[in-house]
Amino acid sequence: MNILQINCVYGVGSTGNITRDLHQALLARGHRSAVLYGRGPLSADPHVARICPSWYGRAQGLTARVAGLPYGRCIRSTRHLLDRIHRIGPDVVHLQCLNGHFCNLYLLLEDLKQSGIPTVLTLHAEFPYTGGCSHAGPCSGWKEHCGVCVRTTPETTCLLGNRTAAGWRRLRGIYEGWNRLTVVGCSRWIARRAAASSALSGIPVTVIANGIDTTVFRPRRQEAADLHRALSIPPEERVVLFAAPAFSREKGFDLFLELARSCRGLPLRFLAAGGRCTGGPDNLTVLGHVSGREHMAVLYTAADALVLCSRQDNFPTVCLEAAACGTPVVGFSVGGVAETILPGLGTAVPPGDIPSMQRALLELPSPLPAAVERARVLWDCQRMAEDYLALYRAVTRQEVL
Repeated sequence: MNILQINCVYGVGSTGNITRDLHQALLARGHRSAVLYGRGPLSADPHVARICPSWYGRAQGLTARVAGLPYGRCIRSTRHLLDRIHRIGPDVVHLQCLNGHFCNLYLLLEDLKQSGIPTVLTLHAEFPYTGGCSHAGPCSGWKEHCGVCVRTTPETTCLLGNRTAAGWRRLRGIYEGWNRLTVVGCSRWIARRAAASSALSGIPVTVIANGIDTTVFRPRRQEAADLHRALSIPPEERVVLFAAPAFSREKGFDLFLELARSCRGLPLRFLAAGGRCTGGPDNLTVLGHVSGREHMAVLYTAADALVLCSRQDNFPTVCLEAAACGTPVVGFSVGGVAETILPGLGTAVPPGDIPSMQRALLELPSPLPAAVERARVLWDCQRMAEDYLALYRAVTRQEVL
């Protein structure tokens, strides 16, 4: 089988790692696999190609701030992308995350519909069925239409006003009558949201959970013990880890700081990995950027718990990575977060409830080996690859899901 994946990045970030792991698993199974991606470092893999330079995406992003429709820009790079697709001649096109100003979402979808290529669209965010929002939050306008939008973000507003209605109508028109498209939610939560969207009416929606490389994300006890010594963490303190590519409000870093401050005087040591921060409490150590998945696996193993303070999230891979390293997760129950926390490997608490999160951290039992092994099987990228292969075979045979 000849499979083409398209994603915004490759080998970096959550969707970039998912795309790479799936690509390598397909090649290992004897399939032809290629990846086209939008931005980031060039890949040495001959089957992987970047579509446009980083400056192009930044320029297109600035244009969208003026004219709106952030997924309706990038004409030049999209023509290049479409040319590469048709030269590859795939049996299946698998669309991963298409944000980042590297392609025109509407032109790409319209071309795939007209060409009749079986297409799989994985929902890592909500913009494929909203007027532009990656995470619509409590808004439900996208179910029937967008336009009267109370959100003021770069995704929904521009100098020319709000153009979410135009974006939503264009998506609905493309999806209508597209009988070679299958939508995949990487969480049950987002699959339910997609099924409730009138824009996707009549499009089959299924669920395939994301996977991770469990040969990388595994317990690393000796290296974790070395890290404890390097950070002078006494054995009586529980280590609580926060990990995010950016310490943003969406990821709830302000709530994490509130949690750390509320725990001063308790036997808890807080670590933050991925960004920069000044003025944190004295029980917090900020580690900054962590390079390499192996180093992240050491951090997960060194922690007694990973905390997820996101205000909005779909199916965060940090939870899967931590569980595969034997570390339980305590997270706010938003989006599909609760689906990533298996029995015996943590708990979900009400969104924004800092006292409940504090109690959960203090009362968290040690994970049972059987629970860790179950997580390692369930979240393995090899399982993800088998699930997608079964779907690819079904869509090429035009089977009803």
